[in-house]
Amino acid sequence: MSGGRGLCVITGLTLREAGRNRALLAALLAAGFLLVLSVPLAGYHFGDSELRFLANVGKGTVALFGTVLAVLLPATILHRAEENGMAAWLLGGELPRGSYLAGRLLGIILVLAFFTAGLLLVLAGLLAGRRAALGLTGAGRLGELCGFGFSQLLLFAVVAAMVTALAVVVRSTPLLLVLSAALVLGGHLVGLARAALPPAEGVAGWLRDTVVLRILPDLQQFSEAAWADEPGSLAAYGLFYGLGYAVVAWLAFAGRDL
Repeated sequence: MSGGRGLCVITGLTLREAGRNRALLAALLAAGFLLVLSVPLAGYHFGDSELRFLANVGKGTVALFGTVLAVLLPATILHRAEENGMAAWLLGGELPRGSYLAGRLLGIILVLAFFTAGLLLVLAGLLAGRRAALGLTGAGRLGELCGFGFSQLLLFAVVAAMVTALAVVVRSTPLLLVLSAALVLGGHLVGLARAALPPAEGVAGWLRDTVVLRILPDLQQFSEAAWADEPGSLAAYGLFYGLGYAVVAWLAFAGRDL
């Protein structure tokens, strides 16, 4: 099987497996949460503050559930394929390991993209309905939601690549989930650490600033404001870390026994 054809096959397989994964239930619950949230507000008139509240809660829901899915999908799909022998069977033929891993990651990112787009469409519909009912033009317009969606999808893709690299090395799923959660938390705090630490001096300081504090991406960078100000820089930042973790995963997977 050629690399390109193998990539497409594994991507499609990953999409089907994700459809049977509990991650789909999480997405449905998140969408239901947004829908239920709008019901109690239908009889009230809070003006612009209501629209801002709906937009903020909706964005927070997308960010939270999306990050959870970006951790759970690689961990469960990759490990389950190894446990049930699917990975060994697929790689026992002519499928290159790089195509297998790239197909898995691409399929997971596509699921995250569908998830993000679906929930933001639900949120846009809710906000449009409330704007029409209140006769206002407030927060949460489609362009604003698209900018937020692109920034969060970059974050989800980086987290998924990071967890994929970790999943290749860590065989235990519970341990993988704990370590992945720690890495995500560290990614949100690393920017604060860079700002709080005193100026670096000497070789040790150089290593701290250019290596240790750069291994993890600053996940706080993936914001709606950053996308609005410098979308090209944010996309390059996400691609750098996403592709970097993907290469690390490929190198570790190339010499690993299944």
